[in-house]
Amino acid sequence: MTRYLEFNDWELILLADDGSELYRDIAAASASTGELIFGTPAWAAARRDPQRFNARYLSSLSADPVTGDLGPARNHADLIFHHLKALPVGDDPVVIGIPGCVSNEQLGVLLGICAEAGLTVAGFVDTALVYLLTLQAETVELPNDPVLIDLEMNRLLTTRLSLQGPGPAVLGTTPSNGLGLLGIIEGWMNVLADEFVGKTRFDPMHAAETEQQMLNQVFQWCTDRRIKSRMTIDHAGTSREIEVSEGALIEKLALRLETLELDAPLVLLTPRAARIPGFLDILAGKNIRAVEISELSTFDAYRLLSQDLGPDAVRRISQFEGSLGATAQEPLTATGTATHLLHTNVAMALNASQFQAFIDAASRSTCHPDVMVNHDQGSGIPIHPGDRVVFMDIAYTAIRVE
Repeated sequence: MTRYLEFNDWELILLADDGSELYRDIAAASASTGELIFGTPAWAAARRDPQRFNARYLSSLSADPVTGDLGPARNHADLIFHHLKALPVGDDPVVIGIPGCVSNEQLGVLLGICAEAGLTVAGFVDTALVYLLTLQAETVELPNDPVLIDLEMNRLLTTRLSLQGPGPAVLGTTPSNGLGLLGIIEGWMNVLADEFVGKTRFDPMHAAETEQQMLNQVFQWCTDRRIKSRMTIDHAGTSREIEVSEGALIEKLALRLETLELDAPLVLLTPRAARIPGFLDILAGKNIRAVEISELSTFDAYRLLSQDLGPDAVRRISQFEGSLGATAQEPLTATGTATHLLHTNVAMALNASQFQAFIDAASRSTCHPDVMVNHDQGSGIPIHPGDRVVFMDIAYTAIRVE
């Protein structure tokens, strides 16, 4: 039995040997309650108690000291140790997915932390290679040198990939500090705060409680892939509401992404990056061809890349020895027509009443001109497992349930 742990501080993900999800949460820590807590409960203290909060330790992957009071943790390595101890790993060996920018020295630090936490590491695989293999070869005609974008809490990661030579490989990963999820959220919060001041004469950024309310709501937009039309902030028994200008927020995001240089024939977006509202539209506006990678077969790619790994000789996999076409077989290839649409953690049958005006559940194809499937718009488009389906401003992932 093997566990698969994806290192990303927006989403720290742990998969079981059968692909089931054992854990998925933010890599954030807080000691605001008097004890060290992690994940979503810790996120609730990000603005309420910032001196006892940290969401940088996972990407730091170092022994740098923490600022403020985080209980028993004196440095980032301590926080990683305590978070790993809290995961339901058990005694099984773990394959860890890491960004390509992680150095071998940092891997040595991580190995030491894992040993102290009681985790047996079977090896490391570059997550960009995982997502490249997850992309079905028959869905997209891939050029030889695509670029993959992923988001962490504090950084945007740009990875150069190659499909030439012996097999798909990671050539290098460049982190862009300040372009991560938190930077995007904070940029939007500034825009929204200005709107509150202009419309209600109340600045929600001047009180920790109301700032936390803004943070939670904007974070939820990035989870749901949708900017809501209104925002309400409660303070001192009074509710204040503004209409949200989605255009102003997308413009702010576009300005933030101007420094991003993407000289590539195709940009691949991880599910995390594609969740950011407006990201795909901004790339399209720059005439950049972008494709969102489905998360449904990520486990299969992890398993394929890890088949020769073991704790007796820990290695790092940055290249798959074989062609992408050879990997696009079962179980990596999704076959048949879709039966359900997945949104967040809820799967809804295609023949449900709310979809009847948009989708022909009998033929599993679109029947409305405004429905988009993988960025193609129109009626009569077949829907297959792994497809991204958008209508009524909500994005779904098509899946098949046997």
